[in-house]
Amino acid sequence: MGTFPGIYLHFSDPFYVPSLEVYPWLAGGLIYIAGACIYACRIPEKYFKNKFDYWGMSHNIWHIMIIIAALFHFFGSLNVYH
Repeated sequence: MGTFPGIYLHFSDPFYVPSLEVYPWLAGGLIYIAGACIYACRIPEKYFKNKFDYWGMSHNIWHIMIIIAALFHFFGSLNVYH
């Protein structure tokens, strides 16, 4: 049984521990949001002018974080499937 229905059905049981199925999706969502914030704030380029013109700029960091978050979602879904 998934996490949210399990919490609803076992709300009165103080010893019920929900499964960890939802945490990969939460982690992936947080990584998506962090990547978007880094991209919106232009973090490296703002503080170091002309140092991150091709490699290491916020757009590159955003793409890497999108891939990492997608992997979290993929392996979380694969875990639920099995």
